[in-house]
Amino acid sequence: MKVIIVGKTSYVGTNVRDFLVKKGFDVNMVSARNGIKNIDFSGVDVVIHCAAIVHKKERKKEDKLKYMSVNKTLADETAKKAKSQGVSQFIFLSSMSLYGNTCQTIHKNTKTSPGNSMYALSKKMAEDILLENASDDNFIVTILRPPMIYGKNCPGNYRRLSAFIKKYPFFPKINNKKSLLYIENLSFFIYQLIENKSGGIFRPMDKEYVSTSYMAEVIAKASGKKIKLSALLGFMIKHTQWINIVKKAFGSLYYDDDCADKIDYITFEEAIEKTENNQ
Repeated sequence: MKVIIVGKTSYVGTNVRDFLVKKGFDVNMVSARNGIKNIDFSGVDVVIHCAAIVHKKERKKEDKLKYMSVNKTLADETAKKAKSQGVSQFIFLSSMSLYGNTCQTIHKNTKTSPGNSMYALSKKMAEDILLENASDDNFIVTILRPPMIYGKNCPGNYRRLSAFIKKYPFFPKINNKKSLLYIENLSFFIYQLIENKSGGIFRPMDKEYVSTSYMAEVIAKASGKKIKLSALLGFMIKHTQWINIVKKAFGSLYYDDDCADKIDYITFEEAIEKTENNQ
């Protein structure tokens, strides 16, 4: 099986590559920073598109145009070229953020709501175009909407949470509910999608739902730290005006059982252990 991953420096892409190579796949990572003109998809079975702009400014017109250029137009151009050169499956990394950043339970029939986020909006527009390119078994389009991804050397919110837990002995006790996705579980899921030639929209997540407080306990244990969950801090957070970053950390945001693609490969506790100890 020959695979090309578009997005040479992508965190997801590099981890998926390592996993697929261990499974015996022939995997090549390419950069689309200068476009796809020089990328040859001849003889390739699967293209995994990870190239994207995320966590960048969205204030100026040129910022918004860049989101559309990379997240939407590039994905469209890559898919069309891959299809014209005989690629049979195109896997696109989208995001849970298409449903908005509000605290909610996402069901099978929950409508997307990108709001004013150029990242989410550009991903949604890319999805719509890609699904139009799907043509049964000749060109399978597979779209993934993962929640927060964590793992060894991961960027983003997990790293900040882990650093906070290791620094302070107290943590708020709040019974919220989260969908999370360990990078190796995602890699295993993509491997299965390729093996089964599965198309459509998927919402992958770890098998277990977790609360932020339980996550803090597991991270502390894996790091050899002691932490005490404080009901008082939890009460204060729940009864104050939540700023966005606190709302994201302690609000509930998860895929319901009716739409979640739960991955029974590596448990949450094992995933945190491997993440914190760089395994």
